Amino acid sequence: MLKMMNLKNNLLSFSILIGLCACLSCNSVKSNPFHPRNQKIKIAGGDIYSFSIGLSALMCQIISAENDQCQAQATSGTQENLRRLQERENDFAIIPEYALKKFFYKKDGTYANMNLRGLLYLGYSSFYLVVPENAPHQKLSDLKTIRIEGSDISAERALETLSKSYEFKCIKTKSIIKSIEKFCQSQDEALAFMDTSPSFLITLIKKSCPIREIKLSEAEMNAAINQEPTFKKVKDSFIAPFRKLASSRLATRLIFITHDAIPGDIIKNILDEVKENFFFIQVYHPSLSDLTLLGSFKDLPIPEHLGVTWFLQSLAKALPSSVDIPISQYIPKTLDVISDKTILEKRSMDILQPEFNQTLMKQASKKEQA
Repeated sequence: MLKMMNLKNNLLSFSILIGLCACLSCNSVKSNPFHPRNQKIKIAGGDIYSFSIGLSALMCQIISAENDQCQAQATSGTQENLRRLQERENDFAIIPEYALKKFFYKKDGTYANMNLRGLLYLGYSSFYLVVPENAPHQKLSDLKTIRIEGSDISAERALETLSKSYEFKCIKTKSIIKSIEKFCQSQDEALAFMDTSPSFLITLIKKSCPIREIKLSEAEMNAAINQEPTFKKVKDSFIAPFRKLASSRLATRLIFITHDAIPGDIIKNILDEVKENFFFIQVYHPSLSDLTLLGSFKDLPIPEHLGVTWFLQSLAKALPSSVDIPISQYIPKTLDVISDKTILEKRSMDILQPEFNQTLMKQASKKEQA
């Protein structure tokens, strides 16, 4: 009987030991801030009507080669993207360079926040200024009222620099849908926003009312750049049926960033995938033709991730200037975009078709009216 009791006690002790080991193992996995296979990667993409959400989904496609679980999440815009990244709700985000400078870069060259890290420049976000098609306004100096979405801080900064030379009133609205609605109801207002070139938002606005664009002059763009160095003049080229048209736009760079808890070797693996898909990304959208790996820039508003340095040092040879590959088969036709908001729960969007906004716009409009 005594031997039997000792055996039971030993088995019980052994079971408890196994249970403790299992608990420690579970806690160990949970304490890992970024598990390359078992933890879902989340990219803060921005407003569902912006190009950034589609670009985030594209980056998810690339990251998924390293991690099987990746979500591009719709947010209210730049400031929510930054908050999510700082609080580790998301692992990556796409942020305009001006926003990074505004919140994190000090005049003495130091950083106000050391937790964020830069990875890639992903093209540019350009400034647009549109008026109703039949409006009498022909140039910026004709405008008295310009409407913008409240979270579009880059467009707000552009207007701030331009207001030094012109007298116009700037009105903020809570969402781009409200901005478009109010704009289309008035013949006296202009609408300003930042978007890629060519613009998805232009297509969205045209569904509500006919518009035309007011282009900034060279002098106006130069004046804005002199006041805000994160703004650049970039070529805006597109193919017309019988001729090529080219002009310049005021723009700020888009930067793909992360936080410092993401290990350098994981970043290196992701950048390896970016390198492998470099040309496929560039042809995905004309605005990505200037896609650049960080490393050759010293003016980044936040520090670059250590993994970028490892990656650049590991490049044995420069990327070729051209590649003979059937590009179209590599471009994703549909991408799953997940949003925490009720407007967009889980949906497949064909972001190669600018018209993908139409259904979402109607849903958002109905929700706001309710």
